[in-house]
Amino acid sequence: MNSRGYSISTGTRARTLRQRIERQAVATTSAVIGMAIFSRGFLQNARVLPAPPWATLWVPLLLIGAYGVIRRLLSHRHP
Repeated sequence: MNSRGYSISTGTRARTLRQRIERQAVATTSAVIGMAIFSRGFLQNARVLPAPPWATLWVPLLLIGAYGVIRRLLSHRHP
């Protein structure tokens, strides 16, 4: 038992669960956004979508937003 009255293994399990949620969120976000960017690149190369010079500026914002949404969904999945 630690000073707060929780067993050490409970804290370790909680930390492990948080780390698993973080890893899953990063991996899922990377896969989803990566496929979306790859698909957009193909469509721009085929001249289906326009290719403005600022087209990649939305990528970091999309990564951050998608990470937050996916992390929230995974957190609700693991109560």
